[in-house]
Order: sequence, then structure tokens, then C-alpha cells
Amino acid sequence: MKISVIIPIYNSEQYVKRCVDSILEQTFSNFELLLINDGSTDKSGDICDALAKQDSRVSVFHTANNGVSEARNHGLKHAKGEYITFIDSDDHVPKNYLQELYKGIYDADISVCDISCIKNGVETTRFTCEKHTLNQREAIELLLSRKHINSGPCGKLFKRNVIGTTLFPKMKTYEDILFVLEVFNKATQINSTSNTEYIYD
Repeated sequence: MKISVIIPIYNSEQYVKRCVDSILEQTFSNFELLLINDGSTDKSGDICDALAKQDSRVSVFHTANNGVSEARNHGLKHAKGEYITFIDSDDHVPKNYLQELYKGIYDADISVCDISCIKNGVETTRFTCEKHTLNQREAIELLLSRKHINSGPCGKLFKRNVIGTTLFPKMKTYEDILFVLEVFNKATQINSTSNTEYIYD
């Protein structure tokens, strides 16, 4: 298995099918999709189970509501891929998302792509990195500036061995930034591409 896609889900019945469909429609097909239902009280869990029946690459894990960090960590525990990417259940990606991120990681530890932030159907912000090859220091500076590389875990593909034993801390704020910073701090090279994007809705 090349790529493990981890999606934490909590009360996302309006969006989860769109999100999952955007992964199942990828031009890159060698992936597993891990849906972590974090104690949803709406129909999200049922939707996930139905989607899993339609595609053998989809696995569903139903857990108690412990928050997004624990949901992502649960996904990391069960992931079998050489590479890891995270997607939020109310977002989606274009069909070439995994393909382009995979192309970008061939000689790097992490690959990142553009992030498009959409509000009411209009793009309000775009994170894009003009330099396509970054060393650790350059990437961390851009990450912390929050101008060219978004500080969250989405829009990125990580080599599993670079993540290693790193987990998301059990915090309610900034837990995603701390995880990403720790993994970036273990990377030697980070590549970026503008050939695809992650769409925040």
C-alpha cells in the first residue's frame, strides 16, 4: 500500500460523502482510506459504513468522541501505507491530488501543495509556495509565517518513516501545528507543487 489517507469525522453528515468521493475518484489508485468516526451523533457513521461497502479500499473505525487529535492518532495506528496524508471531512480535493503529491515526494520527505480557502463559493485565501525545493529551515520558516505553507496537516504528504512515532498531542488548540512542526523538524527536504490543491470549505 503506497498511501494511507486518514479522515477524522465528527458530525459531518452533510459533507463526508463529498469528501470521500473526491478521494475515491483519484487518478492515483494505490491507497487505503481510513475513516475515523469520532463518536458522531448524526448519520456520519452510517454514511461511512455505506461508503465502505462500495469500495474495498475504505476502512471505517468507530471510536468514542475523544477529539480530532485522538482520531488522527487512531488512523496513524492502523495505517499501512508508506506515505500518510490527512484530509478533514468537510473539505475535498481534485482528482489529481494524490498523484501530484506522490510525484513531489520522490526525492523528499514531505510534499506540499496549494491550499485554497473557499467561502460562499469564492476563494478568500490561497497558500502557494513559489520555491519547489526547500530545506528544513526554509520550510519551517514558511510554515511558521503561515503565508506560503499552511501550518495544518492537510495539503501535505508525509513519508511514514519521517512521522515515525510522532503523534498529535492531546490538546484542543494548536495540536495540528505542533505535530506538523515536529515532523518538519525531522525532514531534510520538502518539495512543493502548484499542480494541485487542497480545498478548504
